[in-house]
Amino acid sequence: MNFLLTKILISILVVISLAEVSKRIDPVLGGILNGLPLGTGLTVYFIAYEKGAEYILPGIPWGIVALGGSLSFCLAYYTVGKIAKSLHRAAAIALASLSGIGAFVLFGLVFRQLPLDMLTASLLFISFYIANLLVFVYKIRIEVAVEGKKSSFTQIIFRGILVSGIIVTLTTLGGLLGSEWAAIFSSFPSTLFVLLVVLHYEEGSKMYIPVLYGFSMSIFVLFIFYWACAATFPLLDLNISFLIIYGVSIIFLIFFNKIVRAVQQKGMVQAHH
Repeated sequence: MNFLLTKILISILVVISLAEVSKRIDPVLGGILNGLPLGTGLTVYFIAYEKGAEYILPGIPWGIVALGGSLSFCLAYYTVGKIAKSLHRAAAIALASLSGIGAFVLFGLVFRQLPLDMLTASLLFISFYIANLLVFVYKIRIEVAVEGKKSSFTQIIFRGILVSGIIVTLTTLGGLLGSEWAAIFSSFPSTLFVLLVVLHYEEGSKMYIPVLYGFSMSIFVLFIFYWACAATFPLLDLNISFLIIYGVSIIFLIFFNKIVRAVQQKGMVQAHH
């Protein structure tokens, strides 16, 4: 019970923080920060803590490939959200969410059937990542004026219930369905999904689209995260491994933040011309 409560409290804290950064500072930054192993890191950590690192390690190649499923989630959510923009906001969110989840699950079902190793999985993900940059990220022009509005207590509670439910569900299923599915589920963009729903409902497309933009570029940090897991889990204690892994991930995120900002500035300049 104490461990379940820990899962819930950490999950709530993460998504509340990201939502406030997105609403009050910069939604692109909120998306970039989702490139940190937050939902993914929590899921991997909780499964490894409960089942042992040796349980999750064999599935890491499928976790890497499933990051491509996260990108397909983003593309589906964006596309359907744009098409359904004229509908009631709740209906648009429901359709976009179902489309994104469906795209991720279909992706997982297809690639779960493949015999993968770290190299093959990495090449596949990099291919998906580059394709996503070309067909999705570079076509979006982001220019957001943040109003710095505070969230209500009801909004904060809603975020917490939603994200904790998703994290607990993913870790439970991952512990039951084997290493490959555990890793695939860990790649589901759980904190991003809740953040999208929250911002889409509260602010409309002006907020959630920049978040998708930032995440679609910084997701490469999660690729680094999985490689760091594969390198450190067999050698070190789980907690020490995660300290190192998060340190490495933060360094890469700083690097990617600079890249995203440079691309964003270039896009804004081109849009004004």
